Amino acid sequence: AGGGQTIAVLGNGLNEVYPRQHESLARRILETHGALLSEYEPDSPSFPSQFLERNRIVSGLSIATIFIEVPIRSGALATARQALLQGREVLVFPGPYYSKNYEGSHMLLRNGARIVTSAKDILEDLFSLLPNYPMVRYDLTQEIASANASCLDAFQSEREKQVYEVLQTATKPLTVDNIAEMSTLEPHIVNQTLTFLFLSGLVEESGGRFHVRH
Repeated sequence: AGGGQTIAVLGNGLNEVYPRQHESLARRILETHGALLSEYEPDSPSFPSQFLERNRIVSGLSIATIFIEVPIRSGALATARQALLQGREVLVFPGPYYSKNYEGSHMLLRNGARIVTSAKDILEDLFSLLPNYPMVRYDLTQEIASANASCLDAFQSEREKQVYEVLQTATKPLTVDNIAEMSTLEPHIVNQTLTFLFLSGLVEESGGRFHVRH
């Protein structure tokens, strides 16, 4: 719905979507250039153990996995362990202290998982985490090659265009405070906007300073 691309990892073969009511969702994923993945033979049926096996692929494909409700005995907690073993990040949304559905969530937080309470938190965390994953590259060669007037038309918001133009005209890399002063935007807005530009491959960061990617 947000215009991104979804990868769904199945716990059975690709010739059947389980449960059946998710067939329309599977079609939507494929129609929007996403993918369905499975390590099982095409006609393999679904067994409970395969969903736990599948989860290690979900966490392995991801820089970070976000956990919403994690009971103590759950597939979600097993996936969190897999993510940690794979060197991936675990982000946890906290819940009511009295709810058994969040006992595993709070245990993960006590053991050092990152707490998130909004989409903004997730974006900020991802922005700080990406430099830890040098293998992650976004194939935006075509867009970056024309990162001037033509790419300005493709920005998702006026703020992105404004921040990008400040960086483009600067003679040296700028801090968030520098950009905020030159763009008259609030620092937290600049930080959020830089996250989108960074994830799009248009901006690079080094030592807390930002510059246009060439």
